Amino acid sequence: MASKRNPQSSLRRFFGQAIDHFDALPRFMDQITVSMLRGFWGRHARAQLLLIGNFLELLFLLSSDPDEVKGSYAILERFHASLHRLTEMGNEDTMTLIRPVAIRIDSFFTQAANMMRESTRAGSHLGSIILDTTP
Repeated sequence: MASKRNPQSSLRRFFGQAIDHFDALPRFMDQITVSMLRGFWGRHARAQLLLIGNFLELLFLLSSDPDEVKGSYAILERFHASLHRLTEMGNEDTMTLIRPVAIRIDSFFTQAANMMRESTRAGSHLGSIILDTTP
């Protein structure tokens, strides 16, 4: 991707700001209760959570330096922990809302770990954070 390699691209210039802005998302998610999840988003919660998960995965994949990788991975980890918290607190209706994004994020973490291991072998900076990110 050309914009990822070009230091003058909008992606590279504003990536840090995107991480800074989205760092508030896991804090927001930590405050959501099961009743708030159903009351605030209602039937749209499933789609909204999937969009958030997809965006956070994309943010991680577009990272171009070790600090960006670490920052985007930490946000994704904290979002993942919030989903698990809601799952533990909820019932079957809550699981219906959360299950699609939870499966997607779980799958992403499995694939990300494999990607990082392989990138370490190839000399990429992605592998440098595999064990160095704790929420």
